[in-house]
Amino acid sequence: MISALALAALAANAQPYRLSEGVAYEPPFDKGGHGIAIVIKPWVSTHNFIDCSGCYYTDNAGFEFAGAYMWNLPVPILNGLNAHVGPGAHFSIVTDGSGFYGELKHVEYGIIADVGLEYVIPKTHLSLAFDYRPHFTRATKDGGRQFLDLRRIRIGINLCF
Repeated sequence: MISALALAALAANAQPYRLSEGVAYEPPFDKGGHGIAIVIKPWVSTHNFIDCSGCYYTDNAGFEFAGAYMWNLPVPILNGLNAHVGPGAHFSIVTDGSGFYGELKHVEYGIIADVGLEYVIPKTHLSLAFDYRPHFTRATKDGGRQFLDLRRIRIGINLCF
């Protein structure tokens, strides 16, 4: 099935696409480790999509699940370049750092403001994406501590269908 998807991706034109699936990297900054995410973007209209992701953070063995409703705007200076912006929400599980089965330390939840660029490579079904994703978060530890994390970026590559 994977080889059939790869052949379909090479044979078809890259735009427009209805769904993209990919992987992304989030640099560590202050989240507690490198983030590796799986990203799915189903399009709900000509100019809107939903960005759904699940991310694993290496150092604190935390997981984050996020979703955002995005407005897509073509950037006229380069064919295949699009800007997107939209609000979203996230839910994170943070463990003691001892791997997948570590002891739960706390959970975090909050809102996301996503601003990004995506370049769909011509005559392929591949896209490269860069997102700036500041988070406003409330943690269930320290009496419900709230914080604003402005240092969140995501760099990804997607297979578009």
